[in-house]
Amino acid sequence: MVTGATITATIFGGGLATSINFDVMDLGNGTYYFIFDSTATELFELQSGIPQSLPGTPFYIRLEIILEHRESYTAQNVIPLSIEIIDRPTTLVFDSDTIVDGSITMYYGETIEILVRFDESWIDVSGNGITNAMFNATPSNPETRVQIDTEATSEPGVYRLIIQVDAPLIMVGYSTAYEQITIVLSLDNYEQQKLELSVRIDLTDEQDTMNTVISYATPSFLLLILAAVLWTRHFSIPKRLRQINGQIKALKKGKIPKPITDSASRQELVAELFNDTFLKLEITRQAIDMPDVAVPIKVPEIRELLIQLSILTHLSPEELDEFNADISKMKLSEQAAFVKEVINQEAIRAARAKGITIEEVLAEVAAEASGKISTTDDIEEITTVPDEPVEERVFLDKDELKTEEPETMIETPSDEVAAPTEKLSQFEIEELKADLIKKGVPIHEIDTIIEQARQLSRDLVEDLIKSLGLKD
Repeated sequence: MVTGATITATIFGGGLATSINFDVMDLGNGTYYFIFDSTATELFELQSGIPQSLPGTPFYIRLEIILEHRESYTAQNVIPLSIEIIDRPTTLVFDSDTIVDGSITMYYGETIEILVRFDESWIDVSGNGITNAMFNATPSNPETRVQIDTEATSEPGVYRLIIQVDAPLIMVGYSTAYEQITIVLSLDNYEQQKLELSVRIDLTDEQDTMNTVISYATPSFLLLILAAVLWTRHFSIPKRLRQINGQIKALKKGKIPKPITDSASRQELVAELFNDTFLKLEITRQAIDMPDVAVPIKVPEIRELLIQLSILTHLSPEELDEFNADISKMKLSEQAAFVKEVINQEAIRAARAKGITIEEVLAEVAAEASGKISTTDDIEEITTVPDEPVEERVFLDKDELKTEEPETMIETPSDEVAAPTEKLSQFEIEELKADLIKKGVPIHEIDTIIEQARQLSRDLVEDLIKSLGLKD
């Protein structure tokens, strides 16, 4: 063994910007040693003096040995060394019996705890727990109902993972779910380790039953509500009433409603009622035997009535127009009734003059009026006495008033008096108006009666007063 040699150690590479020298100690009997401290900050100048592993970037040490009285040969006296700084090896395993092949099963609303062990696996120190490590657990789907919490236990190297699955308030649309959780533990100068945990989330029996009930009950409940709404708004209303409402809606929209084809006619309804009424008498009627209307009413047109009146009274076109203007102030329901009453009074006078019945006079007048109406749709000017000049009427005072019998071409019996055509004077009209006011006749009716009295003869006015029940 050679002792007393001078050994120079030079380190370069790794995290050094330049090479550095350090001493080698002589232990005797040819044994030398030096210390390589991987935590020395001067070895990591390129990394700002932070001691750390440098994988793939080793340090190189050059040992040069010089001894007196010995021939030096550089090539033989230099020993090269290579040192690489790495993280300390570690292991990470599950420390819970509930984990089988990296998988676990749990239920909605359940909370479980899982232990993991983070140990060092370096030579001669294998199995030592690593404390103060960074512990992270991340689910693959952050939107799930899985809640994760991590913490360290009092035992070195043992860490606790808490997994909780929130149970929804209403278990609708939920089924078995799967979640993948990534567990990572790391510490400076130690190898980082990772574990994958598969979590299966099942429904409990109660949750599964509730899910099934709600899944089927909700559509059924909605169908019941829909059926109730349809029944209330549609089917509970009689079909005929629905059809009528439909026609009313069509009219409101300005459309022509469709006819109800399956409705019974009036004749059918009356025939059915008749047969039910006289069922015990065994009297039956068909729908064709029933009248179209309950009470047949014939309302003659006012034009036809005016033509009949002009035929009976020999009114000139001007007088007829004035009379039509006067009655137009009356209600529509009163016009035809008033004209018919005047026609009846004139028919009575004509029947007396001709010596025939009133019905015959009315039939002749109706036939003549129908013939005139059928020739044209317009109202023709009726000239009943074209050859006779129209007399100019002058209203005289009461003392000067003289009654003259008009000439007539029709011979009347000796006991009949020709119908006078003289009209009331202005004084008589005023007296008539005052008399009507005394009797309590409304003002608007008095005006109508006075206007009619101006156009009618004295006898017709008297008959009009009698027909109104105002004659004492």
